[in-house]
Amino acid sequence: MDNKIANIFVFCNGKVTGPYSQNDVMMMSLPVGAMLSRNNEGWLEHSVWKQRNSVSGKAVIPVVHDPAQTVVFDKVAPQADKPAIPSVKPYQPAPSVPQVPGGASAKVAVPTVQPVPSVPQVSGGATPKPVMPAVPSAGASFRTQPRSTINPIPLEKITSDLSNSSYRICPHCGTPFDLGKINYISTHPDLIGDPLLGENARKRFLPTSFDARGYAIDERGFSCQEMACPHCHLQVPEACCQLFSTTFSIVGAPSCGKSYFMTAMLWQLRNTLAGKFDFSLNDTDEQFNSVLNEYENLLFLNRDRSTPVSLPKTAEFGENYSNRIYADGIWVDLPRPFIFTLTPLSSNPLLTPDQMHNIIFYDNAGEHFAPGRNSVSNLATQHLVHSECITFLYDPMQDSRMALQCDENDPQQSRNYHANQLVLFNEMVARIRRYTGLQMREKCSKTLVVVIPKYDAWQELFPMDLRKTDFIYRSRHDFQNYLNVGAITGVSYAMRTMLKEVVPELVSACESFFESVYFIPVSALGHIPELKNNEIAIKPEDIAPVWAEVPMLIQLYNSGFIQGADAYGCNDKEVVHLYDYECRNGAIICNIPGTSIREVLPMNYSGFKIYIKELDKYVQLPEVGDDTGYDEAAAPEADEFWNDTEI
Repeated sequence: MDNKIANIFVFCNGKVTGPYSQNDVMMMSLPVGAMLSRNNEGWLEHSVWKQRNSVSGKAVIPVVHDPAQTVVFDKVAPQADKPAIPSVKPYQPAPSVPQVPGGASAKVAVPTVQPVPSVPQVSGGATPKPVMPAVPSAGASFRTQPRSTINPIPLEKITSDLSNSSYRICPHCGTPFDLGKINYISTHPDLIGDPLLGENARKRFLPTSFDARGYAIDERGFSCQEMACPHCHLQVPEACCQLFSTTFSIVGAPSCGKSYFMTAMLWQLRNTLAGKFDFSLNDTDEQFNSVLNEYENLLFLNRDRSTPVSLPKTAEFGENYSNRIYADGIWVDLPRPFIFTLTPLSSNPLLTPDQMHNIIFYDNAGEHFAPGRNSVSNLATQHLVHSECITFLYDPMQDSRMALQCDENDPQQSRNYHANQLVLFNEMVARIRRYTGLQMREKCSKTLVVVIPKYDAWQELFPMDLRKTDFIYRSRHDFQNYLNVGAITGVSYAMRTMLKEVVPELVSACESFFESVYFIPVSALGHIPELKNNEIAIKPEDIAPVWAEVPMLIQLYNSGFIQGADAYGCNDKEVVHLYDYECRNGAIICNIPGTSIREVLPMNYSGFKIYIKELDKYVQLPEVGDDTGYDEAAAPEADEFWNDTEI
């Protein structure tokens, strides 16, 4: 069809306008639900402007991308009062909850805060702490059994969707507990000794009286503000009782650079969330995050910018990395969480200031995932069952095939430590199956982000320059920033293609178990380090992280905290639309037009563009469901504009 022929009608906001040419329509800013038709017959919904939903149900705003990376909004229907863009559903925060055996998970929206009705109140109207959000009950409840000792993974089948707001999950042991049974930590110096924590720990108790501020009073009459889990007796921040929490786990082999990555990720994340997405990310309790704060001070806040510094290796045990309790006659080690509070600023378009959320990170030493190390005395990895997303670091320096392609001048090349990282990954998968009750044929619904660190050592091999690839899209129309999910997905595909050529077994292992997988290259330092006292060191003045915050941003997007946009590709590259595909078992199986490439992609690539270097073009993947597909022979050839529409 001639693009200049005006024979297209638009049904929008209850009005029919037109006729327009194909070029006119492609330049319009049409809202979701806008309908197109030729000659005013057979209304169709135009998929280019359709609000796109990812597999996890998060909204993505499709945008028209030009070399200047701006959206054309000036050409709209004559009758329109002002241009419009697809709307985004308001975010409803959801906690990280135990998975129901079989892979299902539950979500809870954050409601208004009300006092706990089941906890005694002191005379005078004071309400005891903690104050809990009240959520309307859906009729389901926890089936609990008396248990005298710690059991991080409940033995009973969890059938509730946590609509009963009186339950929270301990960030240490992972056990759901009733807030009405929360323990308090004694303040009086004579009240010492705890059956789980030892004779030097302060006594834990179930309160019966409270002061005028609502805090518990111990048996010596001292006011107590610190709370503890009724199962493991470890301290639980008050924010974890008042707010819902979302959990993320970070896993990697020993010496893979996980400590550097976490430090750079959180440093960059704080700045990006505040500057781009109108959030503040602050310590919920500084003593929980003391290790990361020390690392940030050493790398990013160090006044001596020219002296090389290095971070210590993550230990398996120790007060900075784990907590030890005495249960059932044995000492049990539990992981120490890093807990942050995500607070929306007044300018945030999605949330109101009273809807805050806890973000919990777990960082395990690589030794925790060694086969056979998951004993009853070492429960350091059982947080995986509660994690909404998992980040797995795959160190290219520890893979002999990838190491050959890295910069030979990087001192990390001379390190003697090498691990079979695939064994570690498979052990992690086996534990997730065991913890969640997944059958062998079932996939995990959690999002996996595979981080390939040390990008500065192999950047010459990567087809894209990450320093010039923007993962933030700024809309001048609504004065808002979006995560450029399209660009991140495109980079993920390029990284995936590179890995398939060198370590194909890693890609297949990841995508055979997880429904949604991203491969993200990062550099925590942005500069080749040096050796100091046989340890890897870096001058603070040389640190310039590259894409370090992106793995967590994509997880926050998938969890519904931030909005995304598809602004990948540019007009000087022709976009090829894909019609020859099939959706099978949660994957897109397709033939790339004009090549011999057969791809089997996870569903998180659905609806996005990928760059095919053999074609030097972008290929638009279809927006697909579970069992849909098109045959290339059935796709109309004469009019590609209408091939973009869905009937």
